[in-house]
Amino acid sequence: MKYKYIDSIRGIAILLVILVHTGRSVIGLDSYLEYLVLYGQMGVQLFFIASAFTLCLSTQSRDKEKKFLLNFYIRRFFRIAPAYFIIGILGYFIIRTLMLYLKTGILEAPEIYTIPNVLSNLFFYHGLNVNGNNLVPGGWSIGTEMLFYLIFPFTFFFLKKKLNSIPRIMIFPIVVFIITQIIIFYYQGIMVYSNSFIYFNILNQASVFSWGISLYFLHKYKVLEAIPTYVFVVVFIVFSLLAIYFGWGISREKSFYFGLVPFLSSISFIGLVEISRRLSWFQNKVLCKIGELSFSMYLVHYFFATSVFSYINSHLFQNLFSPELCLILYFGSTVFVSFWISKISYKLIEKPSVNIGRNIITKLNSLNYSPKAELR
Repeated sequence: MKYKYIDSIRGIAILLVILVHTGRSVIGLDSYLEYLVLYGQMGVQLFFIASAFTLCLSTQSRDKEKKFLLNFYIRRFFRIAPAYFIIGILGYFIIRTLMLYLKTGILEAPEIYTIPNVLSNLFFYHGLNVNGNNLVPGGWSIGTEMLFYLIFPFTFFFLKKKLNSIPRIMIFPIVVFIITQIIIFYYQGIMVYSNSFIYFNILNQASVFSWGISLYFLHKYKVLEAIPTYVFVVVFIVFSLLAIYFGWGISREKSFYFGLVPFLSSISFIGLVEISRRLSWFQNKVLCKIGELSFSMYLVHYFFATSVFSYINSHLFQNLFSPELCLILYFGSTVFVSFWISKISYKLIEKPSVNIGRNIITKLNSLNYSPKAELR
């Protein structure tokens, strides 16, 4: 089951992530453009929305298959783990070790590569490990996503019985948000700031996944079909602006709304998903291809954004061009190179890994095959 508009949404998500990782290094941007750049941080939340929504779709179509739970975890593992292990853990270990050697002349592993940190990433519980969460750049979202995968099948089949009316579907993410924020404030004692361990934690991101699940049930009961497209355009714009205002548009000293920002962004992204689904020009080949490669691009882009093109930007672009043109060149070059590198990793790592998972599922399912049963 494959939907073009979901690929386009993933394409937009990775472009937002690359935007924030490049744009925040460009000096002299207009304040409004800077807010837009910083909003790129919410690209991860757009990934979460797309993930929760598509998992619901695929689970609904496969919930009758034999060994459903085992098959679900096999698919998720082989979709994520091989690329994360090779590009994320091993790749950045080699890069960081070489950079440390060039800087100090000593060949040794960086301090962050402790046994507990590496193990937490290998077994995907780094979302619960303060130090291990930073082992792979951007790896926090993979840890959060994998924890969501762990609980998703049980959550989905529970919610199938409960979310059977429009009020319940709409209230569900709000209730999740309120409960999780109360828990965070009770144990943390302070508000949640951006890029803190608590901000990254699945507890703070639970309402985002909840909106993705609610979107599925809104589609299931055809709630959105009668709503005009312009309404979703308004929803996207209004809630994006609210998220930008509460996240970055007010005084930084008073900005304690980073638990709220992902929640507001999720509502805006519901509008964006619907816009992408209805307007065919959103589903163009380029954006869909970027979406198809988005996982590899997520893993590889950080190196180019923070080292190669960061150096070029600071030593060349910003000496020759306006901040706006610097942003275009910096962002565009990072996207371009990450895209072509990801085409290779997708072909050599991602696709073969997914096929391995499928083959394992096929073999496991064949274990129940009995020729005698057909003769009865």
